[in-house]
Amino acid sequence: MLLAEEWYASDVLWAAVGSVVALVTGFTAAVISHRVGTPKRRLWYGIYRSTRLLAEETGRVPELEVRHMGAVLEDPYIVEFRIVSRGRQDIPSSSYDAGQPITFDMGVPVLGVLETENQPVTSPSPRMTLDATALKIGPSLLKKRQMVTYTLLVDGQPNLTSVAALEGVDLRLLRPAREVDGALALAEDLGTFSPMLALGPVAVRAFRTWQRNRQSPRA
Repeated sequence: MLLAEEWYASDVLWAAVGSVVALVTGFTAAVISHRVGTPKRRLWYGIYRSTRLLAEETGRVPELEVRHMGAVLEDPYIVEFRIVSRGRQDIPSSSYDAGQPITFDMGVPVLGVLETENQPVTSPSPRMTLDATALKIGPSLLKKRQMVTYTLLVDGQPNLTSVAALEGVDLRLLRPAREVDGALALAEDLGTFSPMLALGPVAVRAFRTWQRNRQSPRA
């Protein structure tokens, strides 16, 4: 009993316990301070969908042509280019390096913007300009969960590259719609051979819904 009381009343023990509690409390406070002081911002970008206008698998249709400002286009595409702001905080104009816009180069002439879709509609539309083969955005505020889709007319098959320097922003490349559609079609084909494989389309559709919700500003 005496030994138990001596162990319980030991100053060394309680000093050690106090040190551990202080260490855990300090670590927790540091983590919370870091998360609050350095809010995570993320920008997804990419060509979500591209459609070739004058070609089929059998080749060009000679009876059809597309003109822009009177000029015949050799290989016109409709491109849906999308940016999605994700994270806990907005991406402010001050995040742009030296006040320069972020540049998304399609690798082919960009002839015009056919449509701009901004979601939610209450978010301010970012500043946008065209420069030969490139789409330049900003410097502008991008609200958290904001998604902007630009429908572009380009001449040639697009090959996207980017020059994007945003301080404190994690840049991510969007998966194009065709990749998810292709996975769904393959899963459905396999499902015709086996009841077990028929679960494949369900899993792919669930993934597609999750991806759409992740990219959607309403998610």
